[in-house]
Amino acid sequence: MTFNAYETSVAQGEPILLYDFSVGATHWRFTSADRTINYSGNSFAPAAITRTAPVQSNDIRQQTMTVTVPRDCPINTLFSGYAPAQDVLLVVTALHYDDPDQQGIVDWTGRVTASTWKNSQIDLSCEPIYTSMQTVGLRRKFGVMCPHVLYGPACGLTASSFAVSATLSAVSGVNVTSSGFVPGTGLSFLGGWIEWESAKGYLERRSITGLSGTTLTLNYGSPDLVNGLAVTAYPGCARNISSCNSFGNSLNYGGQQFIPSTNPMDGSFANPVY
Repeated sequence: MTFNAYETSVAQGEPILLYDFSVGATHWRFTSADRTINYSGNSFAPAAITRTAPVQSNDIRQQTMTVTVPRDCPINTLFSGYAPAQDVLLVVTALHYDDPDQQGIVDWTGRVTASTWKNSQIDLSCEPIYTSMQTVGLRRKFGVMCPHVLYGPACGLTASSFAVSATLSAVSGVNVTSSGFVPGTGLSFLGGWIEWESAKGYLERRSITGLSGTTLTLNYGSPDLVNGLAVTAYPGCARNISSCNSFGNSLNYGGQQFIPSTNPMDGSFANPVY
């Protein structure tokens, strides 16, 4: 039978929900049913998991859905210390337990934006996936600094060409040290990032906000950051032509470096234009 046949029947429907959380290629799958559900080649473990009804509104702030999970649910390890650098995605599939054809429908898809710990439960605030597309329309402006995303399509550089492998020798809060933190000539790790394979099975990343010799200051910490951890560091860019030259990439510089720094209209000239 089709999903709609069960959904519109008088008494045949046994609706259940499947929750598929993911970070990168790593998944945590649960179901509201009282037993394990095998669906589309994946196993969904039973959990006392509920959600609020999805809301349709012109106001994005009112479209948040709250998923409540038990405190001991494995998904909560993602939020027990530091949230992952990547988005935690969520796909909710509606299914009828007795349907031999297992014709499920994707009921909701989005991402987890926040977690609130409440005694024996945790509330996960989720928003629709299209909210991730909230960006300004015209990003590039006329200016001295380069607006291109470092290692992006307009920049043209390949991040792996400048990657530096290192092993942490000291960790103090958000400061990590390694003798391997030596960038290429003329380059700096300031504004770049480090990444590593997390203990949870996905790639973790932290931005570099400061440096002192071979010690980097990260934007926030992680329980993974311990002595002996293998990481990869990527240099940052100061967005000026000097930094672009250090990368050997001045032909792709996106700023206008020769903009006059003096305004001829400010009245400070002896012979103003007007």
